[in-house]
Amino acid sequence: MTSPFEKLSEVMTPAQVVAVFQSKGIIISERTLRERARGVGAYHTIGKAMFFLPEDLEALIEASKANPKVHHSSGQLTKKSAPARTKVVRCLPLDAREKGVLRQLYGKGRNSKVPTGELRNCGPDTEERLLARGFIKTCPMKKYPDRVGFYTLTEVGFAAASKETG
Repeated sequence: MTSPFEKLSEVMTPAQVVAVFQSKGIIISERTLRERARGVGAYHTIGKAMFFLPEDLEALIEASKANPKVHHSSGQLTKKSAPARTKVVRCLPLDAREKGVLRQLYGKGRNSKVPTGELRNCGPDTEERLLARGFIKTCPMKKYPDRVGFYTLTEVGFAAASKETG
């Protein structure tokens, strides 16, 4: 197992990544790199400093291979890009919000319907990532069937949550 300090040698700043891309003939601005990384969720931050590990760069390259435009103008995933995004999300580590939502759902038990209003920090991005990992299922509202009303923790999600909670 590698220590966190050994991983520091693999860390690259956005400027370094842009320089490597440019040396390979791939012209991309630092701003575009940051936007794409945020769109895919393939980056790390400490404070306001963004940095990349090799697995982040692999995820970025994988996401760009399938479809360079991940989101439709309405903000929803396109049918074409959804599988690529799902594949990328599954290889990324859980972020703090995902862990928090898993802990909340774990407290309610597996296969329990939890109203969306009862969960804290479960916005559209967190929901999308948990769905992509297969950790949750969504159930519609009775009054408005086109809206998500409840979340249910799946067996896979329960196993991941039990691992996270110790």
